[in-house]
Amino acid sequence: MALQTRYNYLLRFILPITDVLMLIGIYHLASFVTASFGKTIHDELNKNHVVISTLLWFVSTAVFGLYTAYGARRLERIYRGTWRSIALHFVLFISYLIFFNEDNFSRTFLVIFYLLAATAFIINRFIGTSIQYIVLNRFKEAKKIAVMGSNGTALRLSTYLQKQRNVEFYGFVGDDDSIYDQNKGFV
Repeated sequence: MALQTRYNYLLRFILPITDVLMLIGIYHLASFVTASFGKTIHDELNKNHVVISTLLWFVSTAVFGLYTAYGARRLERIYRGTWRSIALHFVLFISYLIFFNEDNFSRTFLVIFYLLAATAFIINRFIGTSIQYIVLNRFKEAKKIAVMGSNGTALRLSTYLQKQRNVEFYGFVGDDDSIYDQNKGFV
């Protein structure tokens, strides 16, 4: 199990909220842009489809584990999971429209919606990466961790901690034998 920091904890809960709000906003923006092109979109269908679109987003992200502790731990996994989720959302939404015989649904809307979604997710993830860089590097919000002792396990643990970006390896504490009880080996 990975070390849970405040940043990772917040990321796991803020990321889905911002993504869903952004997806709903994009849906309504695409609906407005499509209407400005002269294409007709029925309001009742639009209200139903925004709910379906949101539910399909949750299914897509659940399939690829975007909002899990494992998925949100590294930026590469977030990017990979996001693009896979967008692609699966596209397939599921198109399948839904075909399966329920929604012939009067605007193809122009679909093109605009997914172009806006791709653009918005690129911008969103870029802003998220910038915020992570600022928080972790400029403000030194990483937890400082020291390893007690200097045996083989402590050395392996220090190597692991030095590779982690969300923690700062402080060093070894009590790396001499005087901290151990000579009789029983306890600290």
